[in-house]
Amino acid sequence: MGEIDSKINLIVKEIKPTILSDITNLTATRDQPVEFNIKATGNPQPTIRWFKNETEEILPTNKDFQILHDKLTDTFTLKINKCKPEHQGDYSAIITNSGGTIKSKKGKLTVTKSPEFLEKPTSININENQLAEFHTKIDAYPAPKITWLFEGKPITSKDVFDIQTDQTNGTSVLTIKQATPKHEGKITVKAENPAGSIEETVQCSVKSN
Repeated sequence: MGEIDSKINLIVKEIKPTILSDITNLTATRDQPVEFNIKATGNPQPTIRWFKNETEEILPTNKDFQILHDKLTDTFTLKINKCKPEHQGDYSAIITNSGGTIKSKKGKLTVTKSPEFLEKPTSININENQLAEFHTKIDAYPAPKITWLFEGKPITSKDVFDIQTDQTNGTSVLTIKQATPKHEGKITVKAENPAGSIEETVQCSVKSN
């Protein structure tokens, strides 16, 4: 009987891992932390291996990540300390103990940053025929669409303005090579991406000679 009881106890003790709360898709702000959480039980207490895109195993030695386990709540956590665009992808985990192995769902990480002004255009007051320039610099991810408007209407290639935009560094310059009184009015710059939009309006004042 003692041997049978021991086998029964062994069977009871070895419980294959069960996921109580699985990984979910996340959207994170660039340069901010984010956490993937999985709640799982089993006997003996299971261990976890985290993966990105199924093949890239995330090790505790990776400085970008923290692998945590709260034994009181049976919660396993993968923390990304500072989200970057290169951290985007599908994350999953394999949870194992001597009773067996279970695989989590995939959780997709999307990294964004709503547009933010690093440099705003400023109002100008110039004489007729002078050069006028309006500068802006935007921080955003993905790269924003930058639009300039004159008196509320988008400026096009047909207008007497020149626009030079570099999306790689988020800069844009609106130039009036020879300002005239007809250029006097409100200048607006607008930046938008899927995470949000911002705008700033300034005044262009031109004095007649």
